Amino acid sequence: MALASFLLLVILLPHLEALSHGPSSNEPDQTMQAMMTQACINIDNQSSCLSNMQAELEKTEPANPSSIITAALRTTLNKARLAIETITKFNSLSFSYREQIATEDCKELLDFSVSELAWSLAEMKNIRAGFKSVHYEGNLKAWLSAALSNQDTCLEGFEGTDRHVERFIRGSLKEVTQLIGNVLALYTQLHSLPFKPPRNSTTKTENSSKFPKWMTEGDQELLKSRPKGMHVDAIVALDGSGHYRTITEAIAAAPSYSNRRYIIYVKKGIYRENIDMKKKKTNIMIIGDGMGQTIVTGNRHFMQGWTTFRTATVAVSGKGFIARDMTFRNTAGPENHQAVALRVDSDQSAFYRCSMEGYQDTLYAHSLRQFYRECNIYGTIDFIFGNGAAVLQNCKIFTRVPLPLQKVTITAQGRKSPHQSTGFSIQDSYIFATQPTYLGRPWKQYSRTVFINTYMGGLVQPRGWLEWYGDFALTTLWYGEYRNYGPGAVLSGRVKWPGYHIIRDAATANFFTVGRFIDGRSWLPSTGIKFKMSYGDDSARRKRITLISFSSIFLVAMVVAVTVGVSHLKSNDPKNGSKSVHEDLATSKKAIQSICATTDYKQECVSSLSSVAGNTTDSRELIMAVFKAAMNQINEGAKKSTLLQDLEKDPMAKKALEDCKELMDSAVDELQHSSSRFGGLDVSKLDNIVTDLRVWLSAVITYQETCLDGFQNTTGDAGKKMREALTTAMHLSSNGLAIVSSISGLLTDLQIPGFGGSRRRLLRDVSDNEFSGPWSNPGVRRLLQVTPTEIEPNIIVAKDGSGKFKTINEAVLEIPKKSNQTFVIYVKEGVYEEYVHINTSMTHVMMIGDGAQKTRITGNKSYIDGTPTFKTSTFAVTGDYFTAKNIGFENSAGALKHQAVALKVQADFSTFYNCSMDGYQDTLYAHTKRQFYRDCTISGTIDFVFGDAAAFFQNCTFVVRKPMDNQQCIVTAQGRKESRQASGLVLQGCNIVSDPAFYPVRFERRAYLGRPWKAFSRTIIMETHIDDLIQPEGWLPWVGDFALDTCFYAEFQNTGPGANTTGRVNWVGVKKNITHEQVLEFTAGRFFLIDEWIREAQVPYTGGMITN
Repeated sequence: MALASFLLLVILLPHLEALSHGPSSNEPDQTMQAMMTQACINIDNQSSCLSNMQAELEKTEPANPSSIITAALRTTLNKARLAIETITKFNSLSFSYREQIATEDCKELLDFSVSELAWSLAEMKNIRAGFKSVHYEGNLKAWLSAALSNQDTCLEGFEGTDRHVERFIRGSLKEVTQLIGNVLALYTQLHSLPFKPPRNSTTKTENSSKFPKWMTEGDQELLKSRPKGMHVDAIVALDGSGHYRTITEAIAAAPSYSNRRYIIYVKKGIYRENIDMKKKKTNIMIIGDGMGQTIVTGNRHFMQGWTTFRTATVAVSGKGFIARDMTFRNTAGPENHQAVALRVDSDQSAFYRCSMEGYQDTLYAHSLRQFYRECNIYGTIDFIFGNGAAVLQNCKIFTRVPLPLQKVTITAQGRKSPHQSTGFSIQDSYIFATQPTYLGRPWKQYSRTVFINTYMGGLVQPRGWLEWYGDFALTTLWYGEYRNYGPGAVLSGRVKWPGYHIIRDAATANFFTVGRFIDGRSWLPSTGIKFKMSYGDDSARRKRITLISFSSIFLVAMVVAVTVGVSHLKSNDPKNGSKSVHEDLATSKKAIQSICATTDYKQECVSSLSSVAGNTTDSRELIMAVFKAAMNQINEGAKKSTLLQDLEKDPMAKKALEDCKELMDSAVDELQHSSSRFGGLDVSKLDNIVTDLRVWLSAVITYQETCLDGFQNTTGDAGKKMREALTTAMHLSSNGLAIVSSISGLLTDLQIPGFGGSRRRLLRDVSDNEFSGPWSNPGVRRLLQVTPTEIEPNIIVAKDGSGKFKTINEAVLEIPKKSNQTFVIYVKEGVYEEYVHINTSMTHVMMIGDGAQKTRITGNKSYIDGTPTFKTSTFAVTGDYFTAKNIGFENSAGALKHQAVALKVQADFSTFYNCSMDGYQDTLYAHTKRQFYRDCTISGTIDFVFGDAAAFFQNCTFVVRKPMDNQQCIVTAQGRKESRQASGLVLQGCNIVSDPAFYPVRFERRAYLGRPWKAFSRTIIMETHIDDLIQPEGWLPWVGDFALDTCFYAEFQNTGPGANTTGRVNWVGVKKNITHEQVLEFTAGRFFLIDEWIREAQVPYTGGMITN
């Protein structure tokens, strides 16, 4: 087919050459018809397409190749508008949350395409009218390339859904996408040669430190001036000293479709907002007070249900955007996957002295021409990605620690067609790799990235580049390196792919410079940002002009072959280019099998992905699909619990079903967090991202297990039905954790410095000075250091009426939702008999009392009285970043009432300082996620510290109380269900002692350190004083030999009469000979990996061993 097309073009060549001057005979008319046919190639309703083309062509006589492109653009533009109308009508139906967002994305992205097609049409009209700009070629290629990519982004947003809506929208987009691809191919072949960089020529290097020639004097002054000395249109200041307090307000006030530069000065501060500058907001310039001073931060991520496209903290679509001295940040963390800090769809946009900070997918250079100068970019996986034409000059690229088993990749360029003028060019920059790092991997078939004159640190891997999957795109990509330096720039070990090039001459490198790659001469001078235009002398430029002139004659003959090729590119798969559908599906199947290889439930993994993955080979998308599949199944479980609850007669089973609904909602939230976290990465914190993912996915498994635990001792078959309903969901959740854990394991196995080996077990160590993230709040430090009389709380609670409220629950109602600012509640001395819940929307709450024995919160709910254990807590915390100081939490139900929780915690990054938790059985329910307890007292009888959190106790006292007759006392009952869960209990520098009432009977009512509640229970006790109440065996079985081989119990350097380990049980799971190096992995700094939240609070804290 390709040969036949080529021969046909050779035959048509002389006629097509003549057509550039207009038709002169019947033969050219026939050739014009052939070109029209090619413009409609592979369109389902080809006769309608040709009819529309003919009608449009009649409006643009005389007929010639240019008029065919104009007619094709008009036809395509009409179809794109029709597609928007169709999708808008369909959007009125009821969808899932993700489908609603994805559908809204599609409408906006199609609107982008309509604009880009309209710009292209206007440019063609100017060309036909004789007003051809010297930059028209760059404009048309950029706009048509962007229009082709938008539909891919639209469909990618439906990953993890049941695909019904996607299939409908794919059908609505199919013809538009094919038409855009065809017109791009036609235009490219009429106006330029395929990319083959010139060889053996040299050009003069223009290494200008001045502002570019194409920049207006006014904009040059703007970039050189200090903000306080320039004229600005709007000032934003958090303290109210400007016109607006938020950037969003300032942008809303900016004129639409302005041709004048509109300047917004944003004073230093942390602006917690998600900003979406729509395409109508053109020529906006935002200037801050400097990187790290003016910060725009958000934490949207894929796991919350956002599409990657919508996770951006700042999104810019209006033409001509400029940013200077700003930081754009997404704090979702590595475990939440895709989480974009900055997304750019702004043509001819520029960023100067800005910082983009995230994890996976930090900088989404989505489309059109972009320039970055002296910027910092932080990330982990694919943290510079998209399909824009982007040049980065004099930038610093920082890799962050990834999740376990993840590989750090800087770029993932998404060029899907060889005709697109897109790619990434990174020049004169610096790669500071803190982890083994790859320069990039091919997200799409024709991925294009080059590094020029860039420093590469020693952890850039010798291979340089990483496969996406198997041999996908290795022959069609274009990756190049030119005159880079540093220990990671050695080329001898680089990949041997056909698409990889060692660039040996300046002429080839020049293709990727500002002047040629993004047509920078036409627009960068007006931004005022200094730049390097090229490498070498101007001979390459002259040669390029000659080639373009030649191409306008010769390459008309390539139209047929190219349009035939493009028709294959318009298949439903965004990654596999001209590969057949069967090949795509086969490759996708391999990708699925690879993703599922590390899971325990491979059958469910493969089947769930096969049903939603289509022909994708994108590892990220497949992993996202795992999370989404789990979410779908959990949602089904939630629906089942609601149905069963309506039918249930047993009161306890009914309450258990109610708990299940709440727990399933929590599980879905965690999966959304994980999915989003996976989507936006910060290379220097990839380790953190993986850690967060493991914590949150561990919580997902625990929530489902907690749901099923609630049916113990109930009548009827509700528990059995719920277990059946959740089986697949639990397996899929387990698969998600397995995949993330495999990434962690790979990094550990590679013995990467700073990750794995002696550095970590669950997480990693961090320096004392590394404070960045949502926990970074100076107010927290001050509040924990002062006495209650010195603080200025937001609300005071006092029983005697001397505060704003008399009850804590009244104060709780005043807590702002999803705040990143610390909200302080001071609870004066008194006994508060109430049940308090700090829910998930109440973040960054601090509660301070007058002392653990003075400010007491008490209740008496119990299991015996008909309340499930999960709901017996006097005080429950699910809002992240909760801090308590000098508070007593109590459940006074007594030993006779069995399970009765005083405090239940499932808040991530929670801290308890100088608090007490008093009860009997199940006093402290450390349910899920990361928790730190310092200088606290916990009292109880049976399993009085239990749950499946990653909970660390430092300098705490565990007081064993007198149980009922014939009962034994157990301090811990850790509930890790799976070996990959990032959970466990660690006691360091603590005391385990008897309550005065228990002391006389301590040898009769035996006491133990712990027992395995779940199969992979994990508890470590180190540097702790253990009194004589603990039996020589140390640990107690749960039932029979359950978990004795799979639990992990360890003791190290403990003291006191109960610390002698010679008489300990001989289970496989009890590690009697744990070494100093091994136990270091369970010190707080390494156990948590992310311990900034503790350090920032400045509670007394030791990150390593206490004694040495």
